[in-house]
Amino acid sequence: MAFKRVFANSVDMYDTILELMTNHGWVNVSSLRTPPAGSVVVADGANSDWDVMRSVVGGLTYQMRPFRSTAETGTANHTIAIAEDIRNSDRKTMSIRMLKNYTPGAPGAKGVAHHPNVPWLSVNLFGTDNATPHTQTLAVTVTNIEILYQIHAEWAMFVFRFPPLLNRRCTFFYIGVPPSVRGDKRGDNDCILAQTHVTGQTGNRVWAIDFPVAFGDVAANTYLIQNTQLQLPLRNPSYLKEYWLAPVYYGAADIGMRGKLDGVFGLAANIGLVDRDKIMVGSKTYEVCELAVNSTFCSLNAGWMAVEIDVDEVDTEPEPEE
Repeated sequence: MAFKRVFANSVDMYDTILELMTNHGWVNVSSLRTPPAGSVVVADGANSDWDVMRSVVGGLTYQMRPFRSTAETGTANHTIAIAEDIRNSDRKTMSIRMLKNYTPGAPGAKGVAHHPNVPWLSVNLFGTDNATPHTQTLAVTVTNIEILYQIHAEWAMFVFRFPPLLNRRCTFFYIGVPPSVRGDKRGDNDCILAQTHVTGQTGNRVWAIDFPVAFGDVAANTYLIQNTQLQLPLRNPSYLKEYWLAPVYYGAADIGMRGKLDGVFGLAANIGLVDRDKIMVGSKTYEVCELAVNSTFCSLNAGWMAVEIDVDEVDTEPEPEE
């Protein structure tokens, strides 16, 4: 499946993610969302359900917030919501967690998050290789941020590319159940979060959880940290000028290979490619993305990746502003 692309302003990055998911088979079932961006007072912000995205077909449920991960409730959470909300600040880190289920309340009332002990995880949308990416800032005035996306009933992938004048590389994140998983039954399928910066974890890792059977009462027992592996060729392209795209597999020593990040391919550095280059593999067109990775924390062990694109959108540019 090819990636599509849209363009968004800095303050609209989070809402664009929600809109794209809503347009591709997901529903926001939250009964108590945040007030509109720019509100002077964030009423009941600490007790909001924020956004709860549920796949109509796949049954996956994610709770999402437009600021970085911290304590689930309380004053600290409320303070960060005001100061670091993607929609009205220069910080561009959101947070996400998977729920077994969510029961909405009455309109305007808090619902019930089932198994809320699952930890919130930060997702950094702005390109940086800094060890603390949530401290990096992107001005609220920045426009024409390119978003490549692929969304399905059971997974969603996003690549963010910033205007060239900023001199910042791409970021990406991948949530859901990849098609190529190796489990004995549906309940063994890993639901994962992979991104260019896995907060607080060393090594090339993804967060993984068995859906739906592994939800327990102890957060430490639900999430598994698993490594990714790439087999990058020494010569790329080959002497025939053919490129090799390396699939990204993930697994662990105790369980072996668990699956792969379908739709994402790794590339070695220093092979003569730059960001936005297009390469052909057979009849398919792929776009090169230079990633803003910190080699200690990234889900990939490569700073470059390629994604398939719709050939009709190769020359897509943002509409001029009036």
